[in-house]
Amino acid sequence: MSNWNRRSVLVSGISLSVGSGIASISAGSSESTVDDLPDPALEPNPERDEDWASYRGDAGHARYIANGHEFDGESLEVAWTVDPNGSVAVADGTVYTTDEDGVVALDAADGTIVWENQTVDANAPAVVGDTVYLTGSEVVALDRADGRVRWASDFDPQESISKQTVAYEMVYVVVDGTLYALDADDGSVVWENESVTDEASSEAYAFTESTAAANGVVYAVTEEIVNEVYTLALEPDTGDEVWRARGFGSGAQPIATSAAVALDNMGYYQRTIQDPQTGEEIQQAATEYTGLSLGTEIFIGGDADAIHARLLGESEDRWEKSVFYGHIGDGVISGETVYIYFRKDPSISVSGGDGTADYSQTLVALDKYDGTEKWAISIDEMPVGEIRAISGATVYVDHDGELVALRDQTADEDSDGTDDTDGDTDDTDDSDKESDNSNDSGGETDNADDESDDTDEDTEKADESGDTGNTDEESSDTGGDADDTGEDQNETDEAGSDCPDEGTGSTCGKDNTEPSTDNSESSIDSNETSADRDGGNTSNGDETDTTDNETADTDGETDDADGAPGFTTGTGLLGGALGLEWLRRRAGVDDPDE
Repeated sequence: MSNWNRRSVLVSGISLSVGSGIASISAGSSESTVDDLPDPALEPNPERDEDWASYRGDAGHARYIANGHEFDGESLEVAWTVDPNGSVAVADGTVYTTDEDGVVALDAADGTIVWENQTVDANAPAVVGDTVYLTGSEVVALDRADGRVRWASDFDPQESISKQTVAYEMVYVVVDGTLYALDADDGSVVWENESVTDEASSEAYAFTESTAAANGVVYAVTEEIVNEVYTLALEPDTGDEVWRARGFGSGAQPIATSAAVALDNMGYYQRTIQDPQTGEEIQQAATEYTGLSLGTEIFIGGDADAIHARLLGESEDRWEKSVFYGHIGDGVISGETVYIYFRKDPSISVSGGDGTADYSQTLVALDKYDGTEKWAISIDEMPVGEIRAISGATVYVDHDGELVALRDQTADEDSDGTDDTDGDTDDTDDSDKESDNSNDSGGETDNADDESDDTDEDTEKADESGDTGNTDEESSDTGGDADDTGEDQNETDEAGSDCPDEGTGSTCGKDNTEPSTDNSESSIDSNETSADRDGGNTSNGDETDTTDNETADTDGETDDADGAPGFTTGTGLLGGALGLEWLRRRAGVDDPDE
């Protein structure tokens, strides 16, 4: 009898604990529905904390950095120069770009080659997790560590695939007019949409070549319908339509922020800027000769004679600068500044234009609100050119077919000069990722919640099971890499030797070949480069840090992630303990009868 009671106690206690834990998990896992969208709180890639992790900046492709580094023009110096000069993505101290020979990863500190893949003809790199995604003849996913192909699509398109958007654990791409959502892990087709039917004519219109992601939705645009197009907001998991709206444009490509959706492309037409929540038109914007740069307050456009800045919703320009017949590069809105390159010498004679310009072959920093000059660097002073990317304290420009890294030497950053310097203004979940990042030991994850909130009992459970509160990272962060905290990015040989094989064939023995994707450990301490975190390279691991750690907390507080007070894992464990004690005492009463 006593043995039966003892077994019953154990089973009942476990049942009570696990049952409450399941209630907690299910209560907090409701998916967004069409009625809940768009939602500015839903970021396309919440685990990423980089200025320029994708071509044109991020998944919104708006060439906008909310809290970018404020550059001192007098302190800019050439850090390095390389031949590849395609579109650029920068993540965790590595620069990804393309050229006619394929794809190349460069050490952001000195421009040395980390790896090359000359078998892939692709462009438009985007980095999410431990994967680099590109498009060309197919959609290709490369391992960030060594450039090996993880998967490639087999569309066999009639035309080259121009661009892709990586967001919400999917890859959104338009192939021969059909919009596809691919699983980011393996490239399988999750859903597809061949066309949009015009409500008035019942005619079907294919999609243009690109998409954008923001506000928990995917934005896509159709082909021209008598000088107009449809812009659509789609639910990312199903492709269900959230809203559609017609706007003026031709061959337009969407760009998006939390404040607006714009139809962007080189062309001779005005473009519509729309409300991202409803699709209603906010205003028109000129995009002739230059692409739009779209922020949350202001946008930068241009025409044959000038670039201009206008606040969203206003009908008059805040400022403008004359250009030489549209010879202007695409600008970047970063923090409080607009960075833009003025191309041609106005002495060159062409038809049209008045032959005057405020700047000639000059990289310029302008106050985004009033257009006053902060600094200007001529091509005679430094190898400047059109901006490929801005990341941390480095501006990457195309100068005469070469990629040049211009670095602000006054920036308070890592010795490799590549740390994302907007970390001091980072507003993404820093409260959960503070200085505990430097306290890693024994392969434990360095989430502040784990280190401050877990009870002694759960610490013992974690020790017994090997669980550090992050189920996805525990299998990849066991090599002791966290002990390398504070080392320079170039000193990665020793850490790399401990890198585990994650099923993707990642190599671990080369310098700077394993840039970390664990954003829960990024940007807080400027000394924490990829050498500190190269054990956490699973694609889904860095997306689950917060929820995993929250369900491990057992201090009795209500877990915000669950969304159902009283049904937390902590409550489940407490209930299990109470049930255990109650049954034990009952067993104690019965024992004398034996």
